[in-house]
Amino acid sequence: MKEQSRSNKFTNAYFWWKIDESDLAKQISEYQTLEWKNSARKVSSMCLVFSILVTVGFTYFGKTDPSAYVDAVIMAILSIFCFKGHSWALMGAMIYWSFSKVYLLATGFGFPLLHIIWWAIYMKQFFLAWRVEKMRNKPFPQNPNVSKVESA
Repeated sequence: MKEQSRSNKFTNAYFWWKIDESDLAKQISEYQTLEWKNSARKVSSMCLVFSILVTVGFTYFGKTDPSAYVDAVIMAILSIFCFKGHSWALMGAMIYWSFSKVYLLATGFGFPLLHIIWWAIYMKQFFLAWRVEKMRNKPFPQNPNVSKVESA
């Protein structure tokens, strides 16, 4: 049993598209009560806030073009709606983050391996939060013991 748990931790750490069903169930059942560091949507929002701070810092100290402030605004808007649990914002964050990293790789800014690592770390959080929101917003749970109520 312990070996299986160790295997799940390894899989979850390095293959972000594989989400442990027990983690997903916990995210859904404890949605309102999870601390910020354990909540997928809150961690996703904090990832964006961290990126805003880095972007503004780089721009302020002249390491990037002032147009990067537009990126900070986009990330701020996405962060607010990710925190509120909007699945469209989480999908937008995944798309934005992917395009951002491809752009940075194409322009040669920074270290390519670092961009790929940051992309993978953020995408894991965004994807988990997106899955949680999609499962929460299903009209009926996928439980055979729960019957649908027909409207009259």
